[in-house]
Formats: sequence, structure tokens, C-alpha cells
Amino acid sequence: MYRKLIDELPDFKEAKFTAIVSDLHLCDEEPMNLKFPLWKKYKTRQFFFDEVFHDFLRFIIHRAEGESVELILNGDIFDFDSVNCLPEEPPYRMTWIERRRGLNPQAEKSLFKIRRILSHHPDWVKALSWFVSSG
Repeated sequence: MYRKLIDELPDFKEAKFTAIVSDLHLCDEEPMNLKFPLWKKYKTRQFFFDEVFHDFLRFIIHRAEGESVELILNGDIFDFDSVNCLPEEPPYRMTWIERRRGLNPQAEKSLFKIRRILSHHPDWVKALSWFVSSG
């Protein structure tokens, strides 16, 4: 299945333009702590930049004037370490320290984290999907 998907991708060696994005640190949303309002304020929706990211993608498509654009997501796009919540019914064992500080970096636990992050950024996902479908 993945092989077919990869075979259908355009040859980006032919892209006229390359846009490199890094260090977005997308995280899950947390409500503001009323007792300590500045604590983890970056995790409040007020500081999410999903629409700005969409504006950026529209801008580079516009500037490319119909030419192909390669988008490189160059690291630290998702902030797995900032996800501290736990699944309600985990299919895996959690240690006592995970219950206090968040899940360890293991594949099945990271799957929970990425799903949580993406579910809190539907506009970012839509923007990226729009960009990919734009060619």
C-alpha cells in the first residue's frame, strides 16, 4: 500500500521551489491554569498558529506562480514531550512515573500522542492536506 502511494508521488527533484519549515512544536491543548495563568500558556488555543500556517502555505503557492513547490517538514514539528495526558483505557502498561509525567517515547505510546496532537490541530491538518492536494 505504501509503495503504491510513494510511486504516485511527484518527483520533487524537479520542483522549482523548496520551502523548509522546522520547529513548529505542535502540542495538545490544555486549559489555562487559573491559579498560575502563565504556566504552559503556549498550550492554550490562543497561541496555536494553525491559520497562520495555512496563510504561509497559500503565500508560497501564490509566489510560485504555478510552479511546483517542495515542502520539507524538517524536524520538531510535533512536541511529543509536551503531551502529559494519559489514555483513558491504555492497551499497554504504564509505569508510576509515566502516570505522573506522561508516557515514555515508545511507538505505541507515541501513536496516542500524535493522534492527540493532530486532533487538537484540525485546521493545521486541513491546511497541510490542502497544500498536498494542490500539487
